[in-house]
Amino acid sequence: MRMAFLVMAHKNPSQIARLLSALDYPGWDVYLHIDAKVDIAAFREALGPGDSRTFVVPARVAVQWGGFSQVWATLNAMREAVASAREYGYIHLLSGQDYPIKEVSDIDRYFAEHRGEEFIGCAPLPRPDFYRGGLDRVTRYHFLDFWGRRYRRVDRFLAFLLPRRSFPHGYQPFAGSQWWSLTLECVRFILAKVEEEPELARYFKHVYCPDEHFFQTLLMQSRYATRVAKVNPRYCDWTDPLNYPKIFGRNDLAQLEQAQGFFARKFDTEYDSEILDLLDAKILKRNPKSFS
Repeated sequence: MRMAFLVMAHKNPSQIARLLSALDYPGWDVYLHIDAKVDIAAFREALGPGDSRTFVVPARVAVQWGGFSQVWATLNAMREAVASAREYGYIHLLSGQDYPIKEVSDIDRYFAEHRGEEFIGCAPLPRPDFYRGGLDRVTRYHFLDFWGRRYRRVDRFLAFLLPRRSFPHGYQPFAGSQWWSLTLECVRFILAKVEEEPELARYFKHVYCPDEHFFQTLLMQSRYATRVAKVNPRYCDWTDPLNYPKIFGRNDLAQLEQAQGFFARKFDTEYDSEILDLLDAKILKRNPKSFS
């Protein structure tokens, strides 16, 4: 089955090249968005000569943590995949710090067997694992695209001072992981919705971490809500208070081998590159020395 991977990259060009190599499988294409805040030259050097399955998204966005720029970069990559006119069974959203933790043939077979399901975390707000239920994320004004993560406390103070907002169209807000796997039909629906109802994007520009709400909320008010799978086969470890989520290292191999899911994050070659060598050798059955 033909599939597309939208990869959001902002650092470690050699790690991105390694991820793309891990995704080298018949019928798989990659659409790479490189943050506009970084120099693209280093990525072009790391990626080497172009090939017929990797496409750099031309409409680059300067992405700010927690801002709508995260969503806009994703939408630009989605547009590129749809504009290709390739009939993808699934379109997957990955971070540049993701890595497969199952054999790629198993990943391909799983999605072929579950074709028609939408894999995206969706839970209605308020939810108990969010601070104060999380409704303030979507009903208060936030400006993280303006000043980024550094001034989160200022952002929260202004959110407290400014009036509440009414959620558009009487929608119920939903939340879930930023990373998903959606059918081409569903992706087309999202892009059409953005064009038909621009007020939705305007509203979400001032939502806190809209990448965790925008796609989830749109889908759960649509006919695709009944197609959302009960599991989203991604793996993160949220137990490390210093790295949220945890950055995996060489000592985490057994944990990753036992993990439920096909892609895990985070990995950072500046922190530990040996874990990727171990995953290549033990799970992906690749020669890790070729990526050293």
